[in-house]
This record gives sequence, C-alpha cells and structure tokens, in this order.
Amino acid sequence: MWKNLQAWVQNQVREWAYQNVIAPVEPIDIIRNDGLAEHDVLAQIDLLREDSVIDSQLAKELGIYHPETVRERKEVTDAFGKKHLIDVIPVSFTLQGEERTSRWLVTDRRSEKHLVCLGKSDVAEFFIYVQTVE
Repeated sequence: MWKNLQAWVQNQVREWAYQNVIAPVEPIDIIRNDGLAEHDVLAQIDLLREDSVIDSQLAKELGIYHPETVRERKEVTDAFGKKHLIDVIPVSFTLQGEERTSRWLVTDRRSEKHLVCLGKSDVAEFFIYVQTVE
C-alpha cells in the first residue's frame, strides 16, 4: 500500500511541476482584432526583458497595430545608450492553453530569429526548461 501511495504522490508532484513549464521558444496563438487567431507563432522567452515585444510588420499583418491601437509610447534605451519612444499596443494571446491580455512594445525585429519575444511580465509564473546537449 505504501508503494502505491508513494507512486501516486510522485506522479501528482510530477504533473503539478510540469504544468507551468515552458521552453525557451514557445508556440503561442495571437488573437487578431477580428477575433481569429494566428496559430503557432514562435515566441522567444527572454527573462532579462521586462516587456514583451512584437515585430511592427507582423503586428500590422495581424491587424493589431495601427494608430487606433497604440495606447501609449514608452521611452526605452537601446544597447548603445540611445533613447527611443516605442509604441505600446494591447495584445491578446494564448500561452499553454491560457488566454492572456498584455501590453507589448512594437519594434523592428526583422533581423531577429523570432518576431515575438515574451518578457518577464508575461511569463513570470512559468519555469523555463532548458535542455542541455552533451
């Protein structure tokens, strides 16, 4: 009986622990303004970044970035110490089956591998699983 209980507890802990685990690159669904979803957009997870970011061209293509959707402009400093005003838009998206609404910065990410980057504000409650290759 003890072995069965122990196995059950281990399985429960394993299930609980992995419910909030995401990879360094995670597929998300971005909800367009027309209510339809753009499925499986790959988003890079960046815990050094506070805010999430979307590429301006992708946001325009999805219909979520135009003058009426800009809620504010945020001053940010780039890696060279130069200050910029960046548009901030509301974005609804699904991560791990959970729909969320957040405020994302809109920038030019064409030179980046991933056009969406999720910052700490959107992934704080998740564990990031990084698999090492030997």
